[in-house]
Amino acid sequence: MESNNIVNPNIARQNVQGGTSTDGNSPTTPGSKKDGSNIGLNGSKSLAEDFDSFLNLLTSQLKNQDPLDPMKSQEFTNQLVKFSEVEQTIKTNDKLDELLALQGDSKTNAALSMIGKNVEAEANQFRLTGDAAKISYELENDAQNATIQIANSDGNVVKSLNVSPQAGEHTVTWNGESNDGQDMDDGVYTMQLLAVDSQNQTVKGSTFAHNAVTGFEERDGTVQLDLGGFEVPMDKVKAVRADDDA
Repeated sequence: MESNNIVNPNIARQNVQGGTSTDGNSPTTPGSKKDGSNIGLNGSKSLAEDFDSFLNLLTSQLKNQDPLDPMKSQEFTNQLVKFSEVEQTIKTNDKLDELLALQGDSKTNAALSMIGKNVEAEANQFRLTGDAAKISYELENDAQNATIQIANSDGNVVKSLNVSPQAGEHTVTWNGESNDGQDMDDGVYTMQLLAVDSQNQTVKGSTFAHNAVTGFEERDGTVQLDLGGFEVPMDKVKAVRADDDA
C-alpha cells in the first residue's frame, strides 16, 4: 500500500524551477513583476531588496528540492557568482557617475578661469575690436597660393588676405580695412582659408580666432565659451593668455 506522504517528484521540480505557479499566472523571479515588467537593479537600495528576494528563493529551492534530483553544488555556486557580478557592475556604474560629475566640475572651473583672458581657439569666426584683429591659420602641407577671405554678417566678402602658403602655423593681423580701403565696424566676422597646391588641389588647413572670453555656458555635456558674440567649444582652445600680445 502506497503512502500518501510521498512527494510527487514532477510537482516538486516544477515548483522549484518556476515552471508552474499556484495562482495560474506566469512564474515570478527576483527583479520581475507578475505582469512581466522588469523591476531592474537601479541602485544599491533595489540591489539589497533583490538580494533578499534572491536568498529567500534560494532557501526555498534548497528546502523544496526534489530528493531524487537534488540541486548540484555547481548550480548553487553559479547563481551566487552571477548575482555577485551584477552587484559589482552596479558599484562600477556608481563610481563612473562620480567620475563624470567630477569631470564636469573640472570643466566648469577651467572655463571660469578663462573669463577675461584671451584665447586662441579653432574657429571660422572672430571678433574685430579696436580697428585690428589677430587671426591664425595652419596648413597641413605646402601650398602654391593661400588666401583668407573675410566676410561680414551678411556673408559678403569684405577682405581677401594673401598669406604665406608654407605648411605650419602662421599668425596675421587684419587692420580692419576692406578691399576698397574702408574701415569696417567692430563686430563678428567669418573667415575662410583657401589654399591650393601646384596641381590646383586643395590643401587642408584650419583657422583660429584670438579673442577674450566673456562668458560660458554648458550644454549637452559640452562647455561653450563666449568670445564676444560667437561661441567655440572649450576643447577647441589651443592657448590661453592673460595678454594677447604675449
